[in-house]
Amino acid sequence: MRIACIALAATLASGCSCGGGLGEACFGPNCDATPCSGSACNGAPAGAPCTAAGQCVSARCVSGSCAAVPNGLPTGGSCVQAADCTSGRCTNGVCVDSSVRRSGCKHLDVVISVDNSSSMQQEKSAMRSIVFPAFAQVLKRIDGLQDFRVGVLDACPFPANFHTRGLGGDCGFQSGKVWMDGNSTSLVSEFACVGDITSSDMQCTGSNDDEQPASAAATSLEPPMLTGPNAGFLRDDAVLVVVAITDEDEQPTPNRTAQQVYDRLVAVKGGDVSRMVFLGIGGKAACTGVYGNAKEAVKLKAVTELFAAQGRGLFWDLCAGRLEDGLEQVIKVIAGACAAFPEAGGAGRPCTSGGQCASGQCTSGLCEGGSGGKPGGSPCTDWSECSSALCTNGFCEGGTGGKPGGSPCASGGECESGRCTNGLCEGGSGGQPDGSPCTSGGQCASGLCSGGTCGPGIN
Repeated sequence: MRIACIALAATLASGCSCGGGLGEACFGPNCDATPCSGSACNGAPAGAPCTAAGQCVSARCVSGSCAAVPNGLPTGGSCVQAADCTSGRCTNGVCVDSSVRRSGCKHLDVVISVDNSSSMQQEKSAMRSIVFPAFAQVLKRIDGLQDFRVGVLDACPFPANFHTRGLGGDCGFQSGKVWMDGNSTSLVSEFACVGDITSSDMQCTGSNDDEQPASAAATSLEPPMLTGPNAGFLRDDAVLVVVAITDEDEQPTPNRTAQQVYDRLVAVKGGDVSRMVFLGIGGKAACTGVYGNAKEAVKLKAVTELFAAQGRGLFWDLCAGRLEDGLEQVIKVIAGACAAFPEAGGAGRPCTSGGQCASGQCTSGLCEGGSGGKPGGSPCTDWSECSSALCTNGFCEGGTGGKPGGSPCASGGECESGRCTNGLCEGGSGGQPDGSPCTSGGQCASGLCSGGTCGPGIN
């Protein structure tokens, strides 16, 4: 419905610009009791006061003022629309490289490792009742995500098995596994139960060797834990998210440098840091905050900074505010990793494990196809119908020998994407560069066709 606007100042430029929400401010001398209408109703200009992004023409409200639309943000920059990015690709609020396939990750494996020392009581109370359930909800906002699983353990790596019990007893995970499943109908109560951390099986001495959350997380994802009590948790086709929480510091036993802790964690994902995210939570400096006292987490910060340098890390200061206040920052980092995650390969693509294949089957170093045998360009609802084992936007993708985006074609079966539009193959990393003639976005590397030319155009 149209919303009547109230004028703020007759000295502003003519016209009327509305934020669009009930009771929100509008700008311009023609804003009175008459509802704004037409092209003039386009939001407040850069520099105008705001309380919400919807009040600004740029859809950005920063520190109480409308921010200008950025021009040419690099890969990894925060964006609202494709035109913000040099790549012409804005996915989950993050600019992504135009060569990155659009599907991104469909699965998340989350490990939360918590310092269970007596000084952490306030933090643990907040985590089990507020932070963990809120974290689960924001994960569900990631575009294209099908599922996530969460394993929780204390910061003692001896043993580093995931917990299925809290201080109140067995948590009864619906998954039937040692981890929680994001689709559980009892996820909130499961988080509350396991978040009441118990260290009944801990074999640490309590002399700081129980305060190594990052190292404990790494141990949980290495043999013998990965092949024993935690078997089946880690998936090749999932982004790994490690959350390490302490009010002291990472204190590996035996001692390791921040680089060694980092290398150990990255090795879990085959040495590819782009397939994971690390979130360090501790004291940026010695301080007293909403959860009491915290020491400076020197080594945990250093570990996190190594991940942050690759766009895969975030440090949240325990004394900066409540833990839930940092969730929006957290989700941007995870969404960025998810957007850049390589899609599982179709039939005939090189692989080392089934998790790298859309079919889930890797034979003799090559991904197997689906049993349905449909060629590229055929309608589909599931990967198993396609010989390529790739069903995208309702059509089977072509095989590895298919033509790249922008190539002349007569049918979708000739194209790598499985789609032929107006005589040209859509999509694929070989699509036409910005500035090339086009009739559809699928013909362009950026996936965007505006005014007959590849690229984001002018919004």
